[in-house]
Amino acid sequence: MAALDIDGYLSNVKTLIAGTSIWQSLTGTANATDAAEFIHKGGYNESDGIVPPVCILRVNPWSARWRGNHFHADSIPVSLWFELPCPPANQTSYEAEYIWATQQMAALMAAVNGGVQGGGQLMATAVSMELEPGRVDEDENNGRCDWRFVFNLSGDVR
Repeated sequence: MAALDIDGYLSNVKTLIAGTSIWQSLTGTANATDAAEFIHKGGYNESDGIVPPVCILRVNPWSARWRGNHFHADSIPVSLWFELPCPPANQTSYEAEYIWATQQMAALMAAVNGGVQGGGQLMATAVSMELEPGRVDEDENNGRCDWRFVFNLSGDVR
């Protein structure tokens, strides 16, 4: 099996997310280059001064099939972990926060859908929600009102 360009695939996903107007709005940035600074491969440390909004890209377990004389992976799933600070205006109730977070998730999924239509460098094959929107435990994030959700994007890396 030839080495898969996993980093190249993650970079393509990062470019896709950074280029969306919803991500630029959530990060308070004016362009894809600045928005990309809020997207990290593998994870982040708050001790490095990184706090939400963030998007973490993680490669999920996958499998390859034997095809004649080599292994072939049809697609590689990547988890997109979003952690977003809920604006104070939406912190009137848990329900209001949940609706806000769900709306952000829907907007990001729509942006991804729009970004992969027509193929290009990111040949997406499937998208699924791995973790519904939920508030991050305030003991984990220094008392902030952050919300997390995760969806998977599978793509062709042939």
